[in-house]
Amino acid sequence: MRVLWPDLAAVAVLMARLLEQRGEGMEKADAAHNAELADDAEPRNERDVAARSVYAQLVSLKQGVGAVFGEAMVGQLHLSGTLPQDAAALVRLADQTVKTLKATKFPKPTLPGVKAFDVDPWVDPLAEASKALAAALKGVTREAREANATLVEKNRSMEAFDDSFSKVTAVAVALLRFCDEEELAGRLRPSARRPGTLESDSLAPEGPGEGAPEGSSGGENAPA
Repeated sequence: MRVLWPDLAAVAVLMARLLEQRGEGMEKADAAHNAELADDAEPRNERDVAARSVYAQLVSLKQGVGAVFGEAMVGQLHLSGTLPQDAAALVRLADQTVKTLKATKFPKPTLPGVKAFDVDPWVDPLAEASKALAAALKGVTREAREANATLVEKNRSMEAFDDSFSKVTAVAVALLRFCDEEELAGRLRPSARRPGTLESDSLAPEGPGEGAPEGSSGGENAPA
C-alpha cells in the first residue's frame, strides 16, 4: 500500500504566509490606533480653551455680583464657595447660572453709585461660552470612542497573531519530534512573558558554561 505524504514544504510556506499576514494586520492596526490618538490633541485643546472661558466668566460674574449686591446674592446664584474646574461641571453650573440670572429679580444695588444692574451683558456671553464648551466635550467624547474602537481592533489583531504563532510553533515542534530532532524541538519555547515570541535563549547555541555543576557560575553572575 502506497502512503501519500502531505507536501510539508507547502505546509511550511502556508504557515509562514499566515504569520506574515497576521503580522501585517497587527502593524496596520497599531498604526491606525496611533494615528487616532494623535487626533485627540486638537479636541482636548478646544475643550480646555472653552473651559477656561466659562470659568473666567463665572469668576467675573461672581465678583461683580458680590461687589454690587453682596455675598447673599452670590449664594442665590449658586456661585458661593470654590467654583469647579472640571469641564462637565462647568457646563452644568453655567447653564444653571444663566437660567437663574434670567429668572432672578435683582434688588437695588448696595454699591454706592450703582443705580441699576443689567444681567443681559452677563447672560448671552456665558450662554455662548457654555454652548461652545458642551460642543467641545462632545468632540472629546467622540475621539475617545474612536480611539477605543481602534484599540479593540489592535488588541484583536495581536491576539490573532499570538494564536497563530502558538499554533505554528506547535506544528513545528511536532514535526521536529517526528523527525527525532528532540533537541531542536525543545528549543522552540514560546515566551510566557511576551506572547507571540520565543524565549530569548530558545535558539541560542549551547555555550561552554552549559551544564556547569551546582555551586559554580560564570559570566556576569560570577562572584568577585
